[in-house]
Amino acid sequence: MEILGLLSFLNEIPAIRTIETHLTQTDPSLIQPQRLFCLEEARPYLMAALGVKFGKIFIITARDEDAERLAEEISNFLPNSENNNTATLYPEVLVFPTPNHKAVGNSSVDVSHKRLKVLGRLTGNADGLIIISSVTALLHPTIPLSRFSQDTHILKAGDSVSTNHLLNLWNELGYQMETMVDMPGTASRRGGILDIFPPNFINPIRIELFGDVIDSIR
Repeated sequence: MEILGLLSFLNEIPAIRTIETHLTQTDPSLIQPQRLFCLEEARPYLMAALGVKFGKIFIITARDEDAERLAEEISNFLPNSENNNTATLYPEVLVFPTPNHKAVGNSSVDVSHKRLKVLGRLTGNADGLIIISSVTALLHPTIPLSRFSQDTHILKAGDSVSTNHLLNLWNELGYQMETMVDMPGTASRRGGILDIFPPNFINPIRIELFGDVIDSIR
């Protein structure tokens, strides 16, 4: 259940305004670490309010379980993108999990999906992000930013492409060719139709070709 209505009301609390003013008026390079006492029950609201105010924040928790729980609690204060009828940019809440962490209902594919999605959003330098990570997840090595950017390619309708080159590239990146594309990291080709499921996407993508030209992407 969303409790978005509380966000604007609670924003008027003097203590919250003091924190926001301090962070806004101080040169980030001069800010020293400070210990802030906050009731555990109030932390999700505080993180949601700061995320809306500053556009991008990073939260570190002790354990993966804490990160998952905090993400769910923070999301209660924020509308789903399809339900947001205001001009306010509400942040997306993402968890950066430890690779070997298996939360309830999560497989190793789900965990890899989440890590790649966070990396993808960070490389895009987009605002509107609340990223939550455990200490263990941060200490675990991940793909270097330069390699991630190098292996990222952008396709759009109207582009001319070599189908064989594209399929070879996907193979080099580790995609598995399948008849059905229903899992992240899989791809398929049926004539002039290419399906691919990037690990950082929620749904697979279909690319329709007219000769060597991309006719549509959906």
